[in-house]
Amino acid sequence: MNFLRQDILKDLDKILLQYEKKYDSHDFKNFKDIIHKDAMYWFNDGSYRGIDQIGEAFTSTWDDIKDEIYRLNNIEWLCVDENIAVCIYQFTWSGYIDGRVASGNGRGTNVFINEEGNWKIIHEHLSRMPL
Repeated sequence: MNFLRQDILKDLDKILLQYEKKYDSHDFKNFKDIIHKDAMYWFNDGSYRGIDQIGEAFTSTWDDIKDEIYRLNNIEWLCVDENIAVCIYQFTWSGYIDGRVASGNGRGTNVFINEEGNWKIIHEHLSRMPL
C-alpha cells in the first residue's frame, strides 16, 4: 500500500521551505496562516494549544534567541494523502543568547491537515536529540 501521494508532496515540501523562511523573519504574523487555529505544539519547555499560545511560545523563543536561524534537515514523509500528511525531520538552530553564540539541534514531527484546499499544521512536536 502506498501512503505517499507524490503529486501532493511537492506542495508540502514548498510549505516546509516557506515555514523556515517565515520563521526566520521572527514575526509570528508572517507564518501563522499555515498553523491551524486549534493546533497543538509540544516543545521541551511545554505544550501549547491554539494559535495564541503557539504565537506566545514562538515570540518568547525569539526574545531569548536573537537572530535565530532555524533549518529542517532529513525530511521524511511518512504519510501523505489528500487530507492529511505527516513528516519527521531533524532541525538545527543558531543565534545569540545573552550576546553569546548559541546553537542546538533536535528532531521533529509535523502533522498537516488539508482544510478547504489549504495545508495547515495541526500538530508539531520538537525535542532534543537523544543522547
